[in-house]
Amino acid sequence: MEALRKLPNGNGGFVALATALPLFERYHVALKTSNPARTTARSEEQQLAVDFGLTESDATKIWDWMRNGMLHGVAVKNECTLSISGNHTNILELTPGNPPTFKLNIWRFVERVLSLWKPHMDLFGASKPFPLPQVYAVPGNSVTFSGAFAITGVLPVACHSDDEHSTQ
Repeated sequence: MEALRKLPNGNGGFVALATALPLFERYHVALKTSNPARTTARSEEQQLAVDFGLTESDATKIWDWMRNGMLHGVAVKNECTLSISGNHTNILELTPGNPPTFKLNIWRFVERVLSLWKPHMDLFGASKPFPLPQVYAVPGNSVTFSGAFAITGVLPVACHSDDEHSTQ
């Protein structure tokens, strides 16, 4: 993340936020599916409320603006006045108004998401619906992927899941 902080005009913050949002979603799904006792949150919005000290109503709005806006529209949804600053005291804050003001400290959000993962790194690759590809070195300059997809083309590729192996 330090390399992203060095990009001019705060442009790295956009990339960091677009990376942290699916990481937070993966964190919630990993907690929920690995052992339901690890979280009482039924949704990412509820998890956001718990982990960032928000009301569930504010968390629902913020999640929609950030996650759905950033990952579907490449921008925070235009339903609020957005204030992004490293000087905001809170990581995420929603101030009432017409439209409401959404204050975001991107770097503190990213740091918080990464700190949430640290005690649960054993779960990082454990998502059954969306397994992360894992790359292994194999003899003959091939690349092996574990997960739901394989890249074919320049290099011979071996793609396998936990219980079957195939070579393409």
